[in-house]
Amino acid sequence: MTAEQASPSLSVVIPTHNRRELLHRVLDALAHQTADPATFEVIVVPDGCADGTEGMLGAQNYPFALKIVEQSDSGGPAAARNAGSKAAVGRILLFLDDDVEPSPGWLEAHRRSHELQVGPVVVLGPYPPVPHASPELFRAIARNWWTKHFDELKDPGHRFSFRDLLTGNLSLPAEVWEQVSGLDPSFRAHEDYELGVRLMLRGIPFRFASDALAYHHEYETTTLAGAFRRAREEGRSDVLLSKKHPHVQTGLRVTTLFPRSCGIRGVLHHLLFVFGEWIDPLAQGVAAMLPIIARRRLRGLYFALYHELNEYWYLRGVAETLKTRLAWKRFANGAPPPHPAKKLSVDLRAGIRAAEVAMDRARPDEVVLRYDGKEFGVLPCEVGVEPWKGSHLKPALCGRLAQDYLERLLEAGDMEGVPPICRDAVQRGITKARLAMKVPREQMWWEQDGQWRVFISGAGD
Repeated sequence: MTAEQASPSLSVVIPTHNRRELLHRVLDALAHQTADPATFEVIVVPDGCADGTEGMLGAQNYPFALKIVEQSDSGGPAAARNAGSKAAVGRILLFLDDDVEPSPGWLEAHRRSHELQVGPVVVLGPYPPVPHASPELFRAIARNWWTKHFDELKDPGHRFSFRDLLTGNLSLPAEVWEQVSGLDPSFRAHEDYELGVRLMLRGIPFRFASDALAYHHEYETTTLAGAFRRAREEGRSDVLLSKKHPHVQTGLRVTTLFPRSCGIRGVLHHLLFVFGEWIDPLAQGVAAMLPIIARRRLRGLYFALYHELNEYWYLRGVAETLKTRLAWKRFANGAPPPHPAKKLSVDLRAGIRAAEVAMDRARPDEVVLRYDGKEFGVLPCEVGVEPWKGSHLKPALCGRLAQDYLERLLEAGDMEGVPPICRDAVQRGITKARLAMKVPREQMWWEQDGQWRVFISGAGD
């Protein structure tokens, strides 16, 4: 056996900070993978741990090669992942959080995803919340966010953006990681988003591997207070991200929140920027009331206050970086608008399939949609998002562009199965169906298609 054959081809990097028991569970799950233990190594990076993590690691005997890279200065998860990747020898790097428990086929699924692709890819794996019964409304908020996020990623036609990159269950070639210089340790939050921006700029495609499943023990590691601390860090990081990558600023919360900063809310935001340190205790007091509000079953009030507090702490992070509301205004208004580098015009009279093929060949930033020469919609240029491809077309046609598309079909006389005498009825049906067209998940085009058929079949009634 050669030295190359003896080296593991996969390297799993796990940063950890004072989560000894959770880490032990994750390592035990890795010991029970269907993959041959000789094909992978595990690199644990204790980041300023003071709970005996190193002693626990030294006392264990695992079937895979285990490396321990200690970080005594608690430099944060980005620095810990960078340190772990430097010690890795595998061709593929896999990143796993210390509260994310992989399923038995996790490693094989990541490996398979890379082998099936031509060229380097970033593989995103799901890590939904582990089933856990809890009466806390905060748990419902957290679980809803995670579940919705992974549901969107697995939808056919999902258009990947830099926000989809999360390092809790992620793999990519070590060569690509080195080319982009890993994570930026100056970010204490959204360091994964920033990496996603750089990978998008390099044209590295993202892929979602639903079978690379892991379970997130978020109920053991995330708290209400922690969520607000995280929001504050995200405010700081989004300003830094905007300065480092100005082209994505228009899509960040630091920019999209400013148009709402007017009237009474604008006055409150001004006070937040000027007197934030004195207002913080009041915000903390309101947060302390949330469990009481939940016990009173005032769910609407709970969710409204949670949303306002999350926004408050996010803007506190923005204020700590930009200092004044006027500086925030200039910063937000100075965001450069997206400019498409490549445009494409398609006429759907030639068929949806032909349009999909044209989009796959061109991979444009913006698509002008026509029917029989008449424009009826645009797939716009968006910041930090992959170029348009054929699989994105149907979700758009069955979502926000559904009514315009159907009206063009009707006008051109191309509504298959609808006799001319029924067209007025179809038009009325389209008008009545406006609300039904606006479903929360535009990607579910197959459901919309079913609705269309119901409307058409009942057009003559």
